[in-house]
Amino acid sequence: MPALQFDEKKVRTTIDLVVKRTMKMDFSWDWPAGVAFYGISRAWEVTGDKSYIDFLANWADGFIKAGPAQNDRQRGVAGAYDDYVV
Repeated sequence: MPALQFDEKKVRTTIDLVVKRTMKMDFSWDWPAGVAFYGISRAWEVTGDKSYIDFLANWADGFIKAGPAQNDRQRGVAGAYDDYVV
């Protein structure tokens, strides 16, 4: 089987386009975000682009700061953690 040949610059450009489009999507703290953000984390591992991992850390920090009640209201699960204490 012949070796795979590709243009690394085109591959990196495509990765960057996909990651930046994903970053613009409106996610809640839920399964779809986890899947999309796993993809961004893999892109960071492959490219080493610090902006990818910084985006993930900032996004997660924002949701952690908002707390579980706010995150559940965003998902339409109001009251699920009313008695939750951190």
